[in-house]
Amino acid sequence: MKRVLVFAMQDSEMQALRKIFTPDKGIELVWCDTQEAFFAPASYQDIDLVLSGNPTLKLTDDYFALLEAAGIQKMVLRMTGVGQVDFAAATRHGVEIANVQNYDPNVIAELAVALAMALNRNLFAIADNMRQKDFRVSFPHFREIRDLTVGVLGVGHIGSL
Repeated sequence: MKRVLVFAMQDSEMQALRKIFTPDKGIELVWCDTQEAFFAPASYQDIDLVLSGNPTLKLTDDYFALLEAAGIQKMVLRMTGVGQVDFAAATRHGVEIANVQNYDPNVIAELAVALAMALNRNLFAIADNMRQKDFRVSFPHFREIRDLTVGVLGVGHIGSL
């Protein structure tokens, strides 16, 4: 039976994985609940594949050495951005990495615009105040989007939309 270590998946993704990968298909999912466990050598005993959904973890030479020591040769990342992954280290340690290549770029571009608008209007601070039952809303000075110059950083497919 193949064992897949799964880390940092959303509830809906976990439900889908449970339906797709089942013991009767020869696959056992092993859930990793904490970042500490994700970096602990004991978590990788008898694991064949790693599936991670955390886009912020720095995956460095030490991590890929851990996978190599456990005999793991494949890792799948549920994300488009992979700037936190040391691919040279993965290659040195014999670990192949696959990730989501063409996740809907329009959705990501639209999210970036929405987040920029929320920052411009200070919506995150207002939401924090609301969660703390502070319903005093002060509207700080902000500039209208039509008066702003917006720059796009990045040269990839999404940044060029």
